[in-house]
Amino acid sequence: MNCQEESYKLYKQGKTILEIASILKIDENQVKQHIIDAKLSQSLIYEPDEQSMLQNILLMQKEERLDFLQSVTVDMKKTITSEIAVFLKQEKINSEDISMVIWLIGELRIDDFNDYLKKLSFSYNGNIKRMAFSTMGKIYDEEFIPYLKQGCKDNKPQVRSYAIKSFSKYNTDDKIDFLRKVYRKETADYNKDIILKIVKEG
Repeated sequence: MNCQEESYKLYKQGKTILEIASILKIDENQVKQHIIDAKLSQSLIYEPDEQSMLQNILLMQKEERLDFLQSVTVDMKKTITSEIAVFLKQEKINSEDISMVIWLIGELRIDDFNDYLKKLSFSYNGNIKRMAFSTMGKIYDEEFIPYLKQGCKDNKPQVRSYAIKSFSKYNTDDKIDFLRKVYRKETADYNKDIILKIVKEG
């Protein structure tokens, strides 16, 4: 594994630029370039010489990304939405970038991609499914309810957790009864705790 691959591997594990530089004993700017090169080679979204707001967001560290979102204007949101539309039309997309884009859609409450979120709720990738269900809870559209209900019965406990939390945000007439039924078949204690808290709060 070369230095660029090492940098990107640590980056995907959640390490900061500073931490990666310290671990690999290289300059921070070199780490940043490694990550940019790795993402550009895997994502294949835009050519390196093109300027893209979405691409910049995908390359940010978590703290930078959260700070950036605080300053997003209406016009910037429109630009990001357009760039996401282009991104989703690509035939080959890195799963990590897909997850990040889904998260971004939820944080910015973009409802242009509801059909795409429904499709992703059936993904074989657990992380993508989790992010899709989480985003459905942030956008809050009643058309997501049947998909969230299905997610509450998923075979992966972490996926169920995200679906349960998002479904609980919807004020449906059968919410409590439905979650009680889910509780009876739930095998993960942490999901049982989540359901009990939701039922208790009503």
